[in-house]
Amino acid sequence: MHHIPQNQELCPSVLILFTLKQILDCEDLSIALYYLPKKNSKNLKVKHYSKGKFKDSFLVNKKTDAIPDREGSLTEFSVQNINELPRDIYLRFSKQQLSFYNQPDKSVKKIVFTLHIPSSIDGKWDFIYILITKGLMDRIQSNYSDVLGKPSLKTKSNQLILSYFNMTYPYLKEIVKISGHYTKQIEHHNSYISQLFTYNEILKTEKEKLKKSKKSEILKEFEEIIRNAEIDSNKRFILTEETKKFILDYKNGIDHLKASFYDAIEDLKPLDMGQTINIKPVHIELCIYRKNKGLDISTKRQERAADFLQRYEEAAQIAKNKGETINIKTIAAYVKPDKVSPPAISHSIKKYRNEIINLLHTKQESWKLLRTEFSPIKVLAKRFSNQV
Repeated sequence: MHHIPQNQELCPSVLILFTLKQILDCEDLSIALYYLPKKNSKNLKVKHYSKGKFKDSFLVNKKTDAIPDREGSLTEFSVQNINELPRDIYLRFSKQQLSFYNQPDKSVKKIVFTLHIPSSIDGKWDFIYILITKGLMDRIQSNYSDVLGKPSLKTKSNQLILSYFNMTYPYLKEIVKISGHYTKQIEHHNSYISQLFTYNEILKTEKEKLKKSKKSEILKEFEEIIRNAEIDSNKRFILTEETKKFILDYKNGIDHLKASFYDAIEDLKPLDMGQTINIKPVHIELCIYRKNKGLDISTKRQERAADFLQRYEEAAQIAKNKGETINIKTIAAYVKPDKVSPPAISHSIKKYRNEIINLLHTKQESWKLLRTEFSPIKVLAKRFSNQV
């Protein structure tokens, strides 16, 4: 936050000048104050801020066309063509090498906002002139949108400028009232104005943080799928930056994408691609394509896994009814329609391990004996619950 420099006159006009400098802070800001600095002063003082610096001077030219009329009947503020200004102000602004705001009316190249402030010295007018540069107009439009919403396309630039300063002016008038006690109070008002116009930027920053946090959580879900695949296959799978972007940009549902991602890893596991495999968008896109075309091989695998789980559950029920322990030998003995050897049961559970975990999750009321009393399935059920 900018503070009013020490050893500056504490009249309201000077305080307002520094406040406006803070509110309108932009690289090409050009603002000039014409005011009576003290009683019995014969000349107006000019305090001109441009190119990041203040420059003080006195206006000694007494020609009426060169200086502002301090005794005229004026409104509190106005927007003028630069050519309409008193000659001293015109010369100060017209010589500056700045990027001016171009109005739709091509005949008007440069405009100036003028603020009229009653002098605390003699009751006549002090003047603040603000050159409407391209950078300042961009800031006015942005701050106006933040506080009052985006202006209509039909809103003329002069109307927009007047509306913006009409919104700011009540705070400036308050500065005039409390100028005698400015030290703490002015800082409070300046802080409030600054917060008012930067509040939307804070919201944008917070939204961006939330967005990044959400992205991080999404990627964690896919990294968890990778970790499980690495345990099962003894291979290392890498999410490339390109694939991360593909995942975060995907628009057709996270569950649909996760299912295709899972299938992509299943496709890559048996391939002879070394111990480290980079997962690329094309691997996932192939699985999405298969799902969309009804060519999803993982559906058949799940059907097969569900079939033998049901057969093993029925065998477990027979063993339980006979008062026998439910283990791989009793399951093998009672499974129908054809008996299966214990090694074959072990092999099928290992081969369809991921499908079994998924089925245990999606059909939580099924295969209760296997879940609670058959150790190989019991371990997989417990593994999934720990992940959740």
